[in-house]
Amino acid sequence: MIHNNTNEIPLSVIKEIAELIDCGLICYLNPDTLEIEDIPGESFISYDSDIEEEIFSKIDKWESFIKITPPESWEVFNIMEEFIETLPNTSPTKQKLDYALGRKRPFMYFKETIETSEYRSLWFEFKNRQFIEIVKRQLDSDFF
Repeated sequence: MIHNNTNEIPLSVIKEIAELIDCGLICYLNPDTLEIEDIPGESFISYDSDIEEEIFSKIDKWESFIKITPPESWEVFNIMEEFIETLPNTSPTKQKLDYALGRKRPFMYFKETIETSEYRSLWFEFKNRQFIEIVKRQLDSDFF
């Protein structure tokens, strides 16, 4: 089956790619077979280049592929800001998260704060939805 747009890509495939890019991996999707291959992204300090070579030799045999990359750090920062906006103004956690984003090393302080908060599961649900949208946008831009 040949897929011509994202509406034909199953949500399960999009979710899988979203999880992979959330881990910092670069994904390659074969739109005809829905096969996914991934390699470490720029956030990885070291990785096995032999594995990368093996993956690229496989991708080279595909008739076509779509490359889906992890979001830039500023995009993830924006996602964190958007999440904070969804919290009640009276929430001490909202104030702590706002403060965390204004500090040096905001990602670390945001993670530290959210991990022990009552909003932890809401954060992961929110972030997952945002990453699914990132994947859909990248797929749409490649299809059109």
